[in-house]
Amino acid sequence: MSDQLHAAILQMLPHATTVVDRQTYRPGYLPYPARVTLQTKSGETAVCVLKVGTDRERIVYEAQVLRALVDLDLTVPAVLAEPVTVPTEQEPVTLLLVSELPGKPLPWIALNDLDAAYRTCQLVTEAVDRLHALTPRVLAHPVSKLIRKEHSPRN
Repeated sequence: MSDQLHAAILQMLPHATTVVDRQTYRPGYLPYPARVTLQTKSGETAVCVLKVGTDRERIVYEAQVLRALVDLDLTVPAVLAEPVTVPTEQEPVTLLLVSELPGKPLPWIALNDLDAAYRTCQLVTEAVDRLHALTPRVLAHPVSKLIRKEHSPRN
């Protein structure tokens, strides 16, 4: 992790003093999102999820939608700090820090266990069905002004 990202994380979370560890959720594929372990001023460790992107608007949009989903009583990651844009050697990136939900990430690449693949498909289908059922509540929320209304007809 670059010094710029490291410093930005500590600025975003003033109770943190040190970045102890970073582990990608997508090993062998992408460095972010990543699980970040921090040491706090009280000496405890804390964990959060770091999302990094070059499209600032997209990261800000994600933070707004996550806050709205909390308003709708959904179990989603909490936004821990406002998104921050950081200059890097390649190009500026925007950081978003969110809480880590309990459980394990769904396997989504290099699945070679048929039972795990089947269970992953079941969980994704259940999640899509739950989100679809929430459409009226989401459309009634002020965040609906930000959400694209484009859709494809279901086949």
